[in-house]
Amino acid sequence: MKQFCDQDCLLKFYCQQNEPIMVTQKGPENTSMGSGFDEIWLGGDSEAIVVLETGEGFDIVNDLQLGATTFQVESKDNLSFVDSINGAKIFQGDDLLAVVSWQSANTFSDNQDSIFTVIS
Repeated sequence: MKQFCDQDCLLKFYCQQNEPIMVTQKGPENTSMGSGFDEIWLGGDSEAIVVLETGEGFDIVNDLQLGATTFQVESKDNLSFVDSINGAKIFQGDDLLAVVSWQSANTFSDNQDSIFTVIS
């Protein structure tokens, strides 16, 4: 069973993980979860950077906030997007990087330059 934090709980979490902007009481968030098979819950008004890496596994991303969420990828070459029953699938070549719940492939193909940045 998932448990959700209230605002005070989230601020404590941000203090441990990221330096919050105390005036706005928001992120920024930088989410690099490891080698795939992670489930990420976004939301709220804070900006989030989600690192999508090629290799084993893929991430499940929930509650994408268009304009507030950025995906970092190794390269913008060979990115493709496919609709599925679980949401939009993001591929780099044949490698499934993520499934983004409640989104369509068109969201990513139409906004590719504003959603994706390259890992430096």
